[in-house]
Amino acid sequence: MSEFKHHLQAESDEHLLREEPRPEFSGEEGLGRCLDLHEHFQRFVNSKFGKKMEYYEYICSFAR
Repeated sequence: MSEFKHHLQAESDEHLLREEPRPEFSGEEGLGRCLDLHEHFQRFVNSKFGKKMEYYEYICSFAR
């Protein structure tokens, strides 16, 4: 890429660094007020490194 094109690309991407990214939440997640971790919980429980536990225990493990 030429130096000129590289400079133009860098200028056009600067606005991405200035703004705080806003994650998109579904209505099921209360538009960001709640976070549904059931899918992550299922993957953890079924993984080689995971262990069998209740969902409540899984959620509480993040508060430690």
